[in-house]
Amino acid sequence: NEGTERAQGNNGRIDYGIPGYDLNRDFHPNFNFDITKVDPAKVEAILNSPETNNIWNTGFLVSPEAKAVTNVVQEFDPDAVIDVHHRGFNQLSAEDDRSVSISVLGQFTTVPYTDPFTGNVYEIDEDVLELSKQMTVVAYESLQRGYSSFGAIQQYPQVNYPGSGLGAIQLNGAATTLIEVKGQTQTIGQKQSGMLKETVKTPIYEIMKALADGSIHDVDASLYEDIPPAYGGIGDPSTRDF
Repeated sequence: NEGTERAQGNNGRIDYGIPGYDLNRDFHPNFNFDITKVDPAKVEAILNSPETNNIWNTGFLVSPEAKAVTNVVQEFDPDAVIDVHHRGFNQLSAEDDRSVSISVLGQFTTVPYTDPFTGNVYEIDEDVLELSKQMTVVAYESLQRGYSSFGAIQQYPQVNYPGSGLGAIQLNGAATTLIEVKGQTQTIGQKQSGMLKETVKTPIYEIMKALADGSIHDVDASLYEDIPPAYGGIGDPSTRDF
């Protein structure tokens, strides 16, 4: 969509009217990637080709933030990672107009990624994908508490982002779950903010508990497909004319 986050692969389009660089596209599945050790002509060729310079390819680990996250993941080598983000507003479906409180996702690349610098191929291990889906199912089921916005959970749109933080981490063997919370600090009130904090705390706690006691492995990963799919967004309520 026009106005997506600005990264090296989206023709300089700008989100929120602010020029910048999307740090969550600056990751690389090769955690030891060092752009200073790559042939500059090769970098130039990759940047100038739409086949290799797009949102479905990776970043170059040039930002301090991406390097810091990568270094932490390398040092601790986690079995599982949970990432919390913010997004816009969605309703659950065409038939159910409840406002979606969080969106969840457990898969961040859909095809193997071939590094244009080395030719190395990265893809998600089957057991990693299964655990990622089991974690996401636990997150979803922990919030099914009656007909309320609290339980209005859907899948985040399926992405193929090997250059995102979760994409690169999952390609390196850690199970991953994304929790996308609706709204931004400036678009929700105090009461709604409190409800959303609980909506995030609950699935994180239940995932961690299931990982700790081993019950995560008893979760049916196929239930992941039963989580309602992503559905179209709605406008920011704080900007509507009444």
